[in-house]
Amino acid sequence: MLALQLMGGFVNSVSMNCKQWRGCISAQGKADAICTSCVTAKACAFCQAPLTQALNTPVQTRSLQAGCYLYRQGDTSRGHFHVRSGMFKTLVTNAQGHDFVSAFVLPSEVLGGVLDGHCQFESAVALETSVVCEFVVEQMSAQCRSDYSQTLIAQLSTQASRALAHRVMLNQSPVQARFAAFCVLYAKNLTRLGRQEAFLPMPMSRTDLANYLGMTLESLSRVVNQLHRAEVIKAALDRIEIVDAETLHGLAGRALL
Repeated sequence: MLALQLMGGFVNSVSMNCKQWRGCISAQGKADAICTSCVTAKACAFCQAPLTQALNTPVQTRSLQAGCYLYRQGDTSRGHFHVRSGMFKTLVTNAQGHDFVSAFVLPSEVLGGVLDGHCQFESAVALETSVVCEFVVEQMSAQCRSDYSQTLIAQLSTQASRALAHRVMLNQSPVQARFAAFCVLYAKNLTRLGRQEAFLPMPMSRTDLANYLGMTLESLSRVVNQLHRAEVIKAALDRIEIVDAETLHGLAGRALL
């Protein structure tokens, strides 16, 4: 689940009633106009006709700076967020106050997938300048609500299956296979978004990535350095380049199943 950059001038091009609050710029427009100008429209199920034509209700868009919370664990849900650009991490905080990174969320994917009026079970934080579209179901017509709900359920089911596969990987795979599988799946998702699969932007910290992959920071650094020296990848602070995709697939092995 992962990255793209903010389309320059997007907020100004479709916005009305803009306001900024704690690093978040919000704007409002019609779904069809917003989706027409979206660079990830082809990969987003919510940008496909006839759904966008039916969504003749105002859609709120928000632009968040890196480090800003879209929502926090325990907040009351009032809608769903569809990532337009950028990347988010989702966090689950346990009773002892320890944070666990549960996902990295890319454009065309959904955040806040709980019923309206219920509490968010995780927090969502922007890792870079990011834009989301917010759909509030209660503002939709009955037919539009039905069409939207079907699309939402399908998208959430896809994301749930990825989350389950990730949990299985953490339980059954060695650390090198986990990292290799992460790179392979990240590249696959970038291809879906029309990006180059060999170049993986890394806006997340190494600490967050280690947390997500269920390993220590030292183990992650050791694996990255080993693969860098073996010329399987080229690692930098803000990106990873896949040099030998075949070897990387081989290292991922059963972690991809």
